[in-house]
Amino acid sequence: MDKKKIFTLVLLIVLIGIGGWLVPILPIKVLAGFANIILVAILLFNFGAKVVGFLVLSMLVFLSLVSITTFKSISRDDWFFDQFFGRQFRNFDEDDWNDWDDNWDDWFDDEFPWDEDNQEDRTEQKDSESSPKEIDDFAVIQPNKSTESSEKITIDVSSAKILLVDNDIIEYPDVVKVSKLGKEIKLSSNLKNSTALIRVGVKNLKELSINSSANKIVGDANFTKLVLNGSALSVSGIINADEFLVNGSAISLDINSKGKTFKVKGSAVTLTGLIDYKAVNLDGSLITLNFRYSIPNKISINGSMINGTIEYTGQQMSQLSIKSSSGMLYLKGNHDNIKVSKPWGFKIEKEER
Repeated sequence: MDKKKIFTLVLLIVLIGIGGWLVPILPIKVLAGFANIILVAILLFNFGAKVVGFLVLSMLVFLSLVSITTFKSISRDDWFFDQFFGRQFRNFDEDDWNDWDDNWDDWFDDEFPWDEDNQEDRTEQKDSESSPKEIDDFAVIQPNKSTESSEKITIDVSSAKILLVDNDIIEYPDVVKVSKLGKEIKLSSNLKNSTALIRVGVKNLKELSINSSANKIVGDANFTKLVLNGSALSVSGIINADEFLVNGSAISLDINSKGKTFKVKGSAVTLTGLIDYKAVNLDGSLITLNFRYSIPNKISINGSMINGTIEYTGQQMSQLSIKSSSGMLYLKGNHDNIKVSKPWGFKIEKEER
């Protein structure tokens, strides 16, 4: 094969690769990828045995694979995109981009990620209580009703953001049903593709039970009893409770908390913050820890895999019981005052002092 034909093939591969990368139509991307692979195969007969040819072919194969990747994965905010393609698209406003997305709905089941990601980024920078907007991919339904709070509240609302506030009022959207039985108030709803914003006044609240999934609890409160049941639960704030009970999966606790009994049972559990309880019991799988405590207590951790850091700042002896088949814990602070019980093979490292 003469040099002119080889140059022509290389040029075709480069052009097809770049064209397949830019075109936002999946079938054309696939065809471009197959075409490039065939052209590269033809060149293998001439360059496959040479080092320089191998490097050239590696670059061409890369272009072939890139041609079938999805151009929609590039963000308009990326430096690369802005430098090389910004001139072409910089004059587009948000409506232009949305219109362009809509034109390709037949080819893609969802909108291009840059619109969704940028919308989420803009949303996180705004006040979480503005309406309407997007948080965690769901439109937030703002509260438009209220009722007096009580000593006991049960919330059974799938997908809710619950704000603990220092008053005696419950604010909720009208899609949430409220029922009262004596001193107990129950909020219930089954939302889809939306999130209910609920403000719970904790001034006189003693017991709070949340029995649903995809809930985010934020705020400061003191409870006699706090019960959380469900999956995809997130809790953050200064939350004290005599009894803190959690049962579910995909649980994230980033709290400063004090009380008597702290129990968590579930899978994919992440615990961060201050946990000052007389008795701490963690039971489940995939447990990740990064917490500290200061009072002498008994901590029992039972799980298929346990990893993380525990810091003890107390002066009296404390007990730590580990039952796990794999993982590693790193002990910090006054770890000499921790009496550790663990199975053979589980690894514990201690901070040098």
